[in-house]
Amino acid sequence: MLLAVPHYDLDGVAFVDEHWTMRPAAEREGMIVEILAEPSFVTEGGFIGWTEPLFAAADHILWLDPPLRTLISRHVSRHGQHLWRLVDHLRFQMLMYMRRPGAGPAKFDRDLTRRGIEGALRPWASKVFRLRRSVAAADIVKSLGSVT
Repeated sequence: MLLAVPHYDLDGVAFVDEHWTMRPAAEREGMIVEILAEPSFVTEGGFIGWTEPLFAAADHILWLDPPLRTLISRHVSRHGQHLWRLVDHLRFQMLMYMRRPGAGPAKFDRDLTRRGIEGALRPWASKVFRLRRSVAAADIVKSLGSVT
């Protein structure tokens, strides 16, 4: 573990089960309040809108934004043995990568596109690090300096 701080996977905040059933907004907001009460924390997930309080409180925001060819390669290596899953993931990723905000493939957030994410992060541009290539986590922590 590189940082001795609590880590929160935002999928567990957004959804109540593995079938992507959305958590009620009031319950999700309560979980966000609990996270924000921590003196330090790390969150991980691809959500916009309800994550604004986390963005506002963050010292650093790392946007993992690899090129489309990298995303395709990763999906092929992860799901290549299950053709239907691979096709579904590739379709989703391509639509998310190329569509305008409001036309994205995510049922829970149509603004979840590259351009939508870029717009959502604009108010916090001074603390956003957009990573377009693979970087070791230790290198990121080192480059950001003291984050604890």
